[in-house]
Amino acid sequence: MNPPPTNDYFADIGFWPRGTGVRHYVIGLILALVLTIIPFALLEIHLTSQHETFTHPFLMTVAVACALLQFLVQVTFFLHLIGRGVSRERLAIFVGACLVVTILVGGSLWIMTDLGVRMTAPPSDSQMELYMQDQGGF
Repeated sequence: MNPPPTNDYFADIGFWPRGTGVRHYVIGLILALVLTIIPFALLEIHLTSQHETFTHPFLMTVAVACALLQFLVQVTFFLHLIGRGVSRERLAIFVGACLVVTILVGGSLWIMTDLGVRMTAPPSDSQMELYMQDQGGF
């Protein structure tokens, strides 16, 4: 027997789990803001103290940790992919999208670094001689 229909269309089609109200989103927003302000504040303190308060590796570690926690907050509170009532289809689509983004970003970085190496490598003497002969000298 099917459950009785409710007025919550998005919960009925599995778009987001039941029980996620405004409180859920406000908690996510506050956590996201805190995780954004922490690295910014530490860096601001570091810069105003003429680079004497924190080491650069410490600041990088804090920034990366806050970014990873920020990702988990976004996935949990706004995309509803972690927790109760998560459908496998939505999770599979999200993982596939992450894979596509990783391939695009990784491929772009690979191409750009390869082009950077090729464009900044000085030509050998024989290559320069060939080029000058093709161009008719100076």
